[in-house]
Amino acid sequence: MLPAASDGGKGDWTPRKIDYRPLKIGNIEIGFPIVQAALSGYSDWPMRKLAREYGASYTLCEVMLDQFLVNLKDRNKNRHFLYNTPDEQPVAGQLMGAEPEQFSRGAERLAAAGFSVIDINFGCPVKKVVCKNAGAGILRDIPLMVKLTEAMVKRTNLPVTVKTRLGWDSDSIKIVEVAERLQDVGIKAISIHGRTRVQMYKGHADWKPIAAVKN
Repeated sequence: MLPAASDGGKGDWTPRKIDYRPLKIGNIEIGFPIVQAALSGYSDWPMRKLAREYGASYTLCEVMLDQFLVNLKDRNKNRHFLYNTPDEQPVAGQLMGAEPEQFSRGAERLAAAGFSVIDINFGCPVKKVVCKNAGAGILRDIPLMVKLTEAMVKRTNLPVTVKTRLGWDSDSIKIVEVAERLQDVGIKAISIHGRTRVQMYKGHADWKPIAAVKN
């Protein structure tokens, strides 16, 4: 039950039932389609636990670079990045990188840590990430984007999802084609930021290409 729009602008809010389609990722039933997104520096276990208590049916950990993840030791002070508990499932581990073999090894590390889903971050626009061809940097090389995704799908039995943007810039918005190619190699869901990498977080999000992907 969710609040309805106000009654004639008088400030009276009447609860009404809103129909929705339960969210499902691969063989994992999520249910109510409200999720807690991955937030660098924030979405570790305590935040995810709070999000779950306040109604999030699905959460994601903060993003990890494949190189960082592969080299992470059990006694490392950063081992909390992999911490998750059975009672918070389903929770996704989010991965970012640009080298197929290392990327796949990172996926194996996430699976071994107990995450239910592996989410690939092809959307981070930060310069230090993009200059390594990771995150949104991969939007300049769609064939590599597809290759990385396919390698990960083949390496794990977990559902693989993708987070990305409309394109690198306004002249390279091919998100419908990209989504179809990623679906063809086995992803189970895609989330799209309605801006290009060049836009970063400025301007208005463009929902039309996202609607085209959905349709």
